[in-house]
Amino acid sequence: MDTITVRGLHVYGYHGVSEAEREVGHRLEIDIEVRTDCRSAGETDNLDESVDYSKLVTIASEVASGAKRKLIESVAEGIASRVLAVPRVKEVVVEVRKTNPPLAEIVESVGVRIERRVVP
Repeated sequence: MDTITVRGLHVYGYHGVSEAEREVGHRLEIDIEVRTDCRSAGETDNLDESVDYSKLVTIASEVASGAKRKLIESVAEGIASRVLAVPRVKEVVVEVRKTNPPLAEIVESVGVRIERRVVP
C-alpha cells in the first residue's frame, strides 16, 4: 500500500467546548495520510489513477472551517469520513491540532490523530 500525504494545512475554525472558543475561533493545523495503490498512476502518469491531493485539501478546509463543533475529534472524524468516500482511498489517517489552545500553561498545540479504513 502506498501513501499520499498532506502536511501542515492551516485552517481557521470555530471549534471548542466553551462558547467563547466557538465565537473567537482557533487556527487548526491538519495532516492527512491516504493509503492507496499508486502503481498504475506511477506507470501511466495519469492523475485519474491516483488520489488528487488538492481534493484532500478542499475536504479538510471545508470541514475545519465549516459548522462549529465542540471537539476536534469531531472535526477529524468529519474529514476522515469524507476522504474515505473519495475513489481509490483505502485508509486515511487524520491529525488535527489546535494551535495555541486556551490553557493557563503555554502549550504549542493539542491534537488528535485518528485512523479509519474503508469497510468492505
